Amino acid sequence: MQPDLFQLIKNWILGRTEAEETPIRPRKKSRYQPDSEKDENLKSTLEEDSSKGFLVRNVESIKFVTETKAEKEAKSQEELQDLEDVSSDVVSDSFNPNEQHIMKYPKGKLIAIGGSEDKTKFLDDDATGKHKLDFYEAGVLRKVLNAMRGVSSRIEVITTASSVPYEIGEDYVRAFAELGNRCNLMHIKDTYDVRDSGYINRIKDADGVLFTGGDQVKLCNVFRGSEILEILHYRYQHENFVIAGTSAGAMAMSEIMIEGGNSQRSLMKGEVTIGRGLGFISRIIIDSHFMQRGRFGRLVKTVAMYPDKIGIGLGEDTAVIISRGTHLQVIGSGHVIIVDGSKVKFNNIHEVEDAMPFSIDNLIVHVAARDCHYDLKTLKMTHRPEEYQYKVK
Repeated sequence: MQPDLFQLIKNWILGRTEAEETPIRPRKKSRYQPDSEKDENLKSTLEEDSSKGFLVRNVESIKFVTETKAEKEAKSQEELQDLEDVSSDVVSDSFNPNEQHIMKYPKGKLIAIGGSEDKTKFLDDDATGKHKLDFYEAGVLRKVLNAMRGVSSRIEVITTASSVPYEIGEDYVRAFAELGNRCNLMHIKDTYDVRDSGYINRIKDADGVLFTGGDQVKLCNVFRGSEILEILHYRYQHENFVIAGTSAGAMAMSEIMIEGGNSQRSLMKGEVTIGRGLGFISRIIIDSHFMQRGRFGRLVKTVAMYPDKIGIGLGEDTAVIISRGTHLQVIGSGHVIIVDGSKVKFNNIHEVEDAMPFSIDNLIVHVAARDCHYDLKTLKMTHRPEEYQYKVK
């Protein structure tokens, strides 16, 4: 009979092999104790440290009690008992450590838009400015509304990332008005505004939000740790709620986010800066204005750094609708480039010095246009709309 998971971890902690039968000493009092009586029933959780490959116990509201010499000598035994306390709650007899933990699919949708800066169908012909919109035949914005409740949807446009929030906000008002919808604007400028109860209540009542383009680092700095972000996460997971973003607003959706970098030198180590996004999806990393600004190298470098992620390069006037957190549908007039590093065999980016070129092989690249679909579970692309079960009509 194969040893169970607990036995394997126990042997690892104690430095034992299967053949050894060293008796286990009696359980001793844990070196952790709660702050008060009400903390006796604290809940423990396990989180996986992917970089070190072991399980870490994370317990809130505890304090460290100085160890005696005898307790230090029994450290490995106590760690074993701590593990036993926690694992008894989360590990069943049928647990298979080789099976991937499947989380509940989010009920909401993400719509990541590549952005544009040249012109807008909804403005005068001579209107110019880098904050202008350009969605091919309004197809992308119409899809955003259709993913909610159609033209009657209550959508909040959040202009935090933009350096010209009032101008870009009016552009969206006009764009959605052409589609028969009256959108609302949220000019959240800083961490003070993001705590405003009026904005919080509007997020609770909305059918969806759209983050405009601009500076994704600013956007994340304002919203990270806020009640609004917590509400957005909850509603995306549990309701038919839509979170859309264009350009910087799209790039900020992922857990790992591209902050910036020189496109011409992006295949040199250290030339692309990476940070933490808003964390709506962890499986992908998004870049925008992809073909127009020559950002292929930025995405390759990022996937080289995080080969377990899928790189999504969004062209302008193009978007992906992400359903159930796993299925991507391409909409719009351009292309989406998908970079998959799951088959990489050689990658020396962690070995070369900064500002030096790195090498990587066996990257899989897909070029997807309108009505192409990609599955983040199987890592396969399909080309016929009828093959996509969760297509947004």
